[in-house]
Amino acid sequence: MTRLIKLALKAHRNQNSDPNIIGRINNKLKKLLDEDIGNPFKKIATLQKCLSKYQDYLFLFLENELVLPDNNGSERAIRNFKVKQKVSGFFKTNKGAENYAILRSVCDTAIKNNQNPLTPFKLAADYSSPE
Repeated sequence: MTRLIKLALKAHRNQNSDPNIIGRINNKLKKLLDEDIGNPFKKIATLQKCLSKYQDYLFLFLENELVLPDNNGSERAIRNFKVKQKVSGFFKTNKGAENYAILRSVCDTAIKNNQNPLTPFKLAADYSSPE
């Protein structure tokens, strides 16, 4: 399974969307997930069952360039929130935490869209101020 994952990641890095390679990877995955593991390896059998349930999505990143092979972006997105929480010793109120999360979300969305993170706030201020 490790070799199969490494092969899929290598194909993704090389931007190789050759249907033959993708088909071979998916066939090998199906073969691995259909293999009888046996009773002594219950934890591995549980993992195998879970992977079988989601096998259509395991290598989706090979077929759809919008799907990333990892969740590093999500982890980076929550990092600022966790650092703020750690430094300040939590938020004083739930409303303060909610407001921070909304502002951080708007800022992160702008960054992900290659925009200046202050632009959405300027637009909101311009829209809400009377002329």
